[in-house]
Parts: sequence; structure tokens; C-alpha cells
Amino acid sequence: MILTFTLTAVPLVVNDEIVDDSVLREERRSLQATHGGELNHEEIGRLARRTVALRILLRQKAESDPESGEQADTNVRVERLLSRATADVQRPNRKEIDTFYKMNRSRFVMPETIRVAHIVKNVTETFSRDEALAEIRKAKEVLDSGAEFSIVAEQFSDCPGDGGDLGWFAREAMVQEFDDNVFALAEGETSGVFETRFGFHIARLNGRRPAGIQPLSVLRETIAHELFERRKRRALDHYFDALLSESHVEWKAATP
Repeated sequence: MILTFTLTAVPLVVNDEIVDDSVLREERRSLQATHGGELNHEEIGRLARRTVALRILLRQKAESDPESGEQADTNVRVERLLSRATADVQRPNRKEIDTFYKMNRSRFVMPETIRVAHIVKNVTETFSRDEALAEIRKAKEVLDSGAEFSIVAEQFSDCPGDGGDLGWFAREAMVQEFDDNVFALAEGETSGVFETRFGFHIARLNGRRPAGIQPLSVLRETIAHELFERRKRRALDHYFDALLSESHVEWKAATP
């Protein structure tokens, strides 16, 4: 919907409520920080005026709406208004989710990922390279004697917890030196001692998932949530347009 607003000598008037220009300037600064690379100065000005006007209209509506609860905080009353505006939004059905998945399969391609546990001895200002290397070699000796990796990690590592488990990750999530060593391992294999910019490590590869498209069974809930949120946003946009069209909003051109 395209709305036409009357130019006035004051920055912004919303149903006879005058808004200080400092409020618009602050909103423009906020939008510039988040959308400066996407919108030009004029577009940011329009968006700032619309955002501020809607904020005031929602507050006015909530304060005059008996269904929002007279005793409730204004923010709570606004939330109730917005909840009512989206109350009739339908959740996507199974067929809609299936169709979205089929039409957007390229979105769900995942790179190869691995699950790794590690033991690390960090080199710091108070713990020298020689000291770190000596400690990691002790850990390697214990591993070579048959000790369980998770137990040795808890005993020796500078990052204990969960048996040194780093979870699943793809290439480039870690530093290059780490990637080069752990992605070369076979599943179930334990590395030798290797060095990165942080210190010395021993790693064990506990799992590997090849690159490919994630199955719908894994994504069904995520897709359902995305489609539902899209519908709610559309419903709110319609509500906001209606709210603006039934209100008296005036403004002058944005000031720098």
C-alpha cells in the first residue's frame, strides 16, 4: 500500500501527538547502523518515520483498547494487540512443508562435517612452548598405554569438559593448522601431537558426515517454523498498513 502524508512544519504528528525530531534522528541512526549497506539516506528516513509512527500508533491503540487489559503494562497490551492480529494465521500443513523443501533443496546443502575431541596445551606468556610440548607428550604417552581419550582429555587438557568434545563442525570453523590435521584422520583414529598458533594438540576423529542435502526429516520443524513466521509477518504488515490508513499521520521531509 502506498500512503501519502501531509507535509507540516513539525517533524511528525501522529493523531495530534507531536513527536520530537530527536526521536526520528535516533531512529535514523539506529537504522543506519543496521541497514546502511542496503538502504540509501532517503529510504532510511522513510523507514524511520514509518517505524516511529507505527510505534506510537500501537501504543495509542493499546491504551484505548479495552480488550488489551486496562491494568496491564503498555508493552503487554501492545503484545496482546499483535497476538490478536496474527491469531488467525494458519500453520503450514505437511504438503506445504514438503513442497517448500523440494523447491528450495539448494538451501539445505551441507558441507562435510566431522566430530572431533581434542587435548590441548596452550602456549601463553606464563606457560612456555617447551612446557606445553612436555605436557602434551605426557598425555600422548598415557593414550599410547591404552587409556581412554576422554579421561586423558579431562586430566591433561587446558579445555576440559565433555571429554574434549568439540562437537560437529565444517572446514574453516577452526584454524587452518587444526583443519589440516583433523580432516585427514580416519574415523576412530587419534592423531599424533601437532602444533597450531594456540599451542599443541592431540585430536581424535569420532564421526564424519559427508557433504549433501540435509534430509527433510531433520528439517521439517525448522521449515514449518520459517513458513509460519513468514505468514505472521505478512499478517502484521497488513495490520500495520490498515492502522496507518485509518490514522492521521503528518510529517515534513527528514532532516540530516
